[in-house]
Amino acid sequence: MAFSSLRPLALLFLLLGPASGEEGAVGFVALAGSSPPEWKPLFQGVEYRLSELEKPRRIRIHEVRIDTKAEGISFFTTPDNGDVPQEVDGRRTTTFLKEFDLEIAINGTGFKPIAKEGAPVDVLGLSVSDGRKVSALDAKSRNPVFLATADQKVQIVRAPFPEEGFPQAHNALQGWYGANGMLVDDGEVVTATVDIHPRTAVGVSKDGRHAYFVVADGRQPGRSEGMTLIELAEWMKASGCWDAANLDGGGSSTMVTKDEKGAAKILNSPSGGIQRSVGNHLGVHALPLAR
Repeated sequence: MAFSSLRPLALLFLLLGPASGEEGAVGFVALAGSSPPEWKPLFQGVEYRLSELEKPRRIRIHEVRIDTKAEGISFFTTPDNGDVPQEVDGRRTTTFLKEFDLEIAINGTGFKPIAKEGAPVDVLGLSVSDGRKVSALDAKSRNPVFLATADQKVQIVRAPFPEEGFPQAHNALQGWYGANGMLVDDGEVVTATVDIHPRTAVGVSKDGRHAYFVVADGRQPGRSEGMTLIELAEWMKASGCWDAANLDGGGSSTMVTKDEKGAAKILNSPSGGIQRSVGNHLGVHALPLAR
């Protein structure tokens, strides 16, 4: 079969070497005997796949693709905690999914301090939950912003930000890693970060129809060691992201879904073997698959 007839992700599985001309980028090779996975429907408008790589190192990559036009789809981020001095109560991702009856959830942006679940913490950067501002925009950090409008139109915005902010944001959060946290911008890889960690990211297709949640497991030798931001950007571009932003990674990286019995199921393997309580999350409401 000619390379030109293969899907972009299939090429990433087959090729080893510089990818897309990006200096320092590395091609991806699947574990022996595996092939590019197909998307598996989880809910109406929500699909999942797991990719397992052996090169450039062992990596397990969890992806969710969300059809923003599917019936029942809506985004949701962590609400504030009212009059408590700090902005939100820390939650594990499973707790967030169960408390707000979501179908898919990932950890969100940075926060401080790291604390036990239920302790009040501050979100670092913009956070908006169902039209209510939880935390203010941090323009100086240059962390990119993911937002969803009330009618589920999604986009990722790179700094510098508009002076009026984001009045259209119904749910929003700010990414992580400063200007390098913008992974893909208008179809081009724009990050330059090469340290290797567990990663969480969000992306949007060129037409805005699809949003992507991505979690790469890391710090697990022999199973999954993590990704650089360049690698993460290359992967998301090949998966269909026109724009993509890095979120909080490391020990925070978690992806959770609702299983057939309605319980929270962790899809990835958080580093350290336990979930971290984090400041905010990004989740999706969706309808069950038709039976």
